Amino acid sequence: MFPLEVAEVLDLSLNPKNANYYGGIGSGHIMAIFAVVMVEVGGMKFPLYAGFSDAPSIVPILGQNGFFDAFEVRFNRPKEVIELKWIPRKAK
Repeated sequence: MFPLEVAEVLDLSLNPKNANYYGGIGSGHIMAIFAVVMVEVGGMKFPLYAGFSDAPSIVPILGQNGFFDAFEVRFNRPKEVIELKWIPRKAK
């Protein structure tokens, strides 16, 4: 989930048909429009199904499905570091 301004900077054409309402982020319910975007982390590129919202409480949030499930993740809070190691997907 990202602020709508991110989609504007990326010049994404968002389709209102891909909008959903969510609770649990900020107060009440918010609307987000979703699109597939290509992201690059540590030289690895992959598609990410991302939501964009103009709700005032939205800050960038990376989810377990579609992002953290693609990496081995290590948090080092005292050093304020997050280490990500790509997990290669096995062919089905």
